[in-house]
Amino acid sequence: MLHYAKPTRESVLENWWFINEFLSDEEIERIELNVKGLDYKDATIVANSNVNEEYRKSSIKWIDFNYEWIYDKLWHWANIANDDIWGFDIEGFKDECQYTHYKAPDGHYDWHTDIGGNGINHRKISAIVQLSDNSEFKGGNLEFLNGKDPIQIEMWKGRCVLFPSFYLHRITPILEGERKSLVQWISGAPFK
Repeated sequence: MLHYAKPTRESVLENWWFINEFLSDEEIERIELNVKGLDYKDATIVANSNVNEEYRKSSIKWIDFNYEWIYDKLWHWANIANDDIWGFDIEGFKDECQYTHYKAPDGHYDWHTDIGGNGINHRKISAIVQLSDNSEFKGGNLEFLNGKDPIQIEMWKGRCVLFPSFYLHRITPILEGERKSLVQWISGAPFK
């Protein structure tokens, strides 16, 4: 005889969650000062650890776990969003926070997910925090693909969006200026 556990809540897997004023201007300035001395690296594609500028063109820096205030803030809000929407089993951070810099002409990241093989099967929730003001760049839109047509996600300086790491998303090409963001992944045991 089979026994089924009665769910206590329903996870909604077709949604994302915003924190409109996640970072203040002062906190963004603090981040910029913290990363100033870190070296940029050309962004690679996790699937093969190679630079492929046709697929992804940006520079990145990794923010050490010693910057606890950033991780504490991300963890706090990720738990609220997870309790509100998904109900995933999450445990914390396995990856350092990524500071990402896209610039014209053509900085971009084509359609991808943040979960998969090659050591990233632990990612459950992705977070993107925009650090640049919208007046500083043109293009560079965050889009989700949850069906036939892309959905442009409205972002502004200091706004954070959290979403399941298995969502297809991209950053469209930067036409003018520069776009900076923080990207982080909240981890847990692989989905099953």
